[in-house]
Amino acid sequence: ILDTYAKNNQQKLVKKNLDESAKLIEEKKKASGAKATASGLVYVVEKEGSGAKPNINSVVKVKYTGKILSTGKVFDSTDKNPEAKGGVEFPLNQVIPGWSEGLQLMTKGAKYKFYIPANLGYGEMGAPGGQIGPNQALEFVVELVDFKEGQPAPQGQPAPQGQGMTEEQIKELQKQFQAQAQQQGK
Repeated sequence: ILDTYAKNNQQKLVKKNLDESAKLIEEKKKASGAKATASGLVYVVEKEGSGAKPNINSVVKVKYTGKILSTGKVFDSTDKNPEAKGGVEFPLNQVIPGWSEGLQLMTKGAKYKFYIPANLGYGEMGAPGGQIGPNQALEFVVELVDFKEGQPAPQGQPAPQGQGMTEEQIKELQKQFQAQAQQQGK
């Protein structure tokens, strides 16, 4: 009975968040200077850069702040991490689709605000660690510090576990696993 109740509640939350996220993204499309791509990514150019643009196989160095669009709650930021003050590096072929697409629009030195619908973010499952719920739309302010050529994604292989997760999210997930292990050990 409890399992059925939990599944029903989860399904309601998935649907509620999807509807709310879609509405918020539609509102952001109407904002001054907002542009939308065919996939549904909405972005606003805060500062243009210059030069070439990264491609899907590039490794980007970025500074960013990520928020839950519905609440404005910051869930990750390079500003929070002293080691990331100069930016952090990610292969574009191993991050959420909204980042992969959005960063390819940018040039070095550019700063964009992305409004990422759930299907281009963490989808129905949300992010490991629970900071991003199911079907939540996200807002990121991203500055492209630099980029370089990287390795193409392996063909025909499943994406690595933890794809698109930040170090902070991975650490949070590890803490949760440790807490669960301790509970089971009692």
